[in-house]
Parts: sequence; structure tokens; C-alpha cells
Amino acid sequence: MALPATRRALLDRFFRFSPEPPGAYADANTGHESWERTSSLTVVAVPKVYEHGREFRSLQHAYGHVLLDGGPTHDWPTCVRAGMSVVFAAAELTSPNHFYFPGDKVPARLDVANPDEFVVPKTAAPAPMPQWAADRRGYSCYLMGFMIASATADRRLALEKMLTAVGTGTALSSATTSELHQTLPEFTTSYHEFLHALQMFPDRHDLRVDFPETIPAMPKPEPITVDRIQALMGELCSKLQNCRK
Repeated sequence: MALPATRRALLDRFFRFSPEPPGAYADANTGHESWERTSSLTVVAVPKVYEHGREFRSLQHAYGHVLLDGGPTHDWPTCVRAGMSVVFAAAELTSPNHFYFPGDKVPARLDVANPDEFVVPKTAAPAPMPQWAADRRGYSCYLMGFMIASATADRRLALEKMLTAVGTGTALSSATTSELHQTLPEFTTSYHEFLHALQMFPDRHDLRVDFPETIPAMPKPEPITVDRIQALMGELCSKLQNCRK
């Protein structure tokens, strides 16, 4: 379920938005949403962005968060999950079931963090860091998400197992050896090599995926009065215990 598209200021009046983890890579079109699970329904509240081609980017960002939180990826390191959700946000989802992310959409940047700086257990408290370091860390997590999405099926499965192991407390050096059959230095080198290959030949890293099921079409918007939408959001945030005090 998605709330009707509305202005962010109206959502801010009702919903308490959880902050992104330090260093989470986002932009002006993502990160401004709230979602909660009930026993039978996931409810997403997002503002519509009035920029052509990016109107539903926040909705896709929230959808990525929901998927990553609900599946086996729930135990992944927090920063990697945040980076993967930005991949969902930036991708083009078109009917009936196409997912497309061109490689040249990944911003060019050579200064990235090594995996051992952000592939850490979920319970690890992030250390304070200056903004430049937080931005570097966030971009690195985004790049890791894109690398996972563009990997072969076997490699992607191995990366998923490695991330689950680290997220639940296994040392990264042990997880890369057991799941990827690489030492940590070898995995770090492959991560940096992926970045260089992506920036030199972005068209070779375009992501094209056809989902097995048809993507439901967006329903046509229906008019709703201001009083009704305010009442709806007040009821919803009360049930989700997510109201702004």
C-alpha cells in the first residue's frame, strides 16, 4: 500500500522519519519516506518528487528498503543494505516487468573506502567521522550494492552468503575465505578493479533484469480532499506508532 502522492512538508507533519545510517549514500530524491510492516501489509509513505523522470524515486528507494529488510538480506551490514536501496531508487522500472540500470548512472569517483571499513556486523556502532569520510563511505556502499547486482548468479550468491556471515558477527577475513574462496586482500583488489572497469567501460555494466512476474501498473491517481488525507495519515501513523510528537 502506498499513500497518495503529496508534498513532503505534509508527511513531515505526521510521520517520524528514521534517520539514515551515517554515511548512507542518498540524494535529494531519496531518503524522505517512512514504511512499516503490519501482520498482513507493508505500508509506505513517500512524497512525490516533481522532477521529470524521478517522480517515484522515493517510492523505489523505500521499496528497496522493504525488500532488503524482509528477506535473507535482513542480516547484511547496514551500510551495504543502504547502498543497495539506492540502486533500487536509481533504476528504471518499466512495464511489464523490466528492471534497467545503465552503468553510466554510477557517479565517477576513485576515492573509495576499502571493504573492511564498511562491511561490518550490523551491531557495530559507526564511529564519528567528518562529512567527507561519511560521503566516501556511503558511495563505497552504493558501489558494493551495484557490484553485487551486476555479478553472475553464482558470484552473487557467494557475496550474499559472505555479507550475511559478516552481518551476524563473522570476521570479514574469515567470511571472504569461506564463502568467496578469496583472502581479504584479494577481495579488496577485486572490489577496486570492479570500480576501474565500471568507469572505463560503463556500458558493459548495464543491468537488465526481467522479473518472473508482471510489475503491477501504477493506479491512476484519485482526487482526495486535504481534510481526508490528513485524517488518513493521522490514523495510519497512530496504528504504526510512528507519529511525530
